[in-house]
Amino acid sequence: MIPAMNKRQTGFTIMELLITVVLAGILVAMAAPSFTGLVANSRIADQTNELIGAMNLARSEAIRRNASLTLCRTASIDSTNCPGGDANWQNWILRTPAGTVVRRGSFNNFGNTQQVSSTLASESITFSPDGLARTGGALVNAADDDAHVFIVCSTRVDADNVRRLRLGSGSRITTSRESGACS
Repeated sequence: MIPAMNKRQTGFTIMELLITVVLAGILVAMAAPSFTGLVANSRIADQTNELIGAMNLARSEAIRRNASLTLCRTASIDSTNCPGGDANWQNWILRTPAGTVVRRGSFNNFGNTQQVSSTLASESITFSPDGLARTGGALVNAADDDAHVFIVCSTRVDADNVRRLRLGSGSRITTSRESGACS
């Protein structure tokens, strides 16, 4: 049997532990800004995809039902009306001309750091039974490219913080990344 005094203690010294904690803190401090940007860009992409999904749903439902359907923003999640005027698209509905709500949804604003807006006339877009989009009574076409835009914007990052979804001829949706201030 080995006497207790001859056993050697194993483990970390206080100095080794202190150095390890300091190095870990430095690595976390360097990685945190990149992680914040990654999360913000993921949220922008998520909302952009939700908006594209809502527009594709509106178009396909209009074709399937052989009836015009309007996608518009609403003042609250329970609202059934499409208010005019510019505002954040936090809530939206898809409705028939008679006012029946087909689908409703909302976008998370992540503590007021993200917003969805548009340049659409009357803050709404109508898909007819032929699948073509109209806004303000006029057919959407490529000549009025900046008149039919949805903007998803985040204030959490400075670069690539804006996604523009342009609705063009034939109800084709194109997206672009930009940097800029949220309006």
